[in-house]
Amino acid sequence: MSFIYVENTDIGSRQLNEDFAFIKTAMTNCGEACLAVICDGVGGIQGDRASKLVAAEMEKWFQMFVQCDIIMEDIESQINDLIDDINYDLIEMGKQTNVSYGTTVSALLLIDNQYFTFHIGDTRIYKFSNELSQITEDQTMTALKIKRGQLTLQEARERNEKHILLQCVGVNEELEIENQKGIYGPGDVFLLCSDGLYRTLNDGELWDILEVVQESEYGEMEEVSQELVDSVKFRGEVDNITSVYIKVV
Repeated sequence: MSFIYVENTDIGSRQLNEDFAFIKTAMTNCGEACLAVICDGVGGIQGDRASKLVAAEMEKWFQMFVQCDIIMEDIESQINDLIDDINYDLIEMGKQTNVSYGTTVSALLLIDNQYFTFHIGDTRIYKFSNELSQITEDQTMTALKIKRGQLTLQEARERNEKHILLQCVGVNEELEIENQKGIYGPGDVFLLCSDGLYRTLNDGELWDILEVVQESEYGEMEEVSQELVDSVKFRGEVDNITSVYIKVV
């Protein structure tokens, strides 16, 4: 299996784009592998630099990873250790420069029919095959209140509560990295996105979009991606808007 993918980022109405995403593919001893990462830097604390630094370190890791004989059982611990190391480095850099760095990170590794996710914050990863599933769980105060039954999703939308992060890379000395894994096959679509994309959309709208992507080629995927950005901006979204679409073929 191989992958067709597109990336899209838009500054929105902000003066600075603190989102950063990348996707890389390479051949390995287990077939073609794909690593996609999205980071949403925390405003006011060098979020733009933090998101770029996290993505750059993960890209370096992938370049070394694909050159080795891959042991599937070691993948989760390898990337968890990598994120912990990046987190430590950002915190130490902040102490030395008296400047704080913070970002979310959601990473997806596809290899040998298996997917692995690594998640901190409120960027999201979705999978669409015969149904739509949000693989990651938002690590925000609002999501925690909803989980505890203290707030409904509708109430959260009506109150327009800000997404207060429970943890992010570069701020929390101890991270609780959310890991998920599963299988994928031809026709499956993955979406990584920042809150600027999903905030004004419901699951039904995401289903419709990813169903179109599932039937699209590369050029059409680019058009769909841009049309969705234009749509959420028309609805009043002012934040940075970033997305990565991956179709398995």
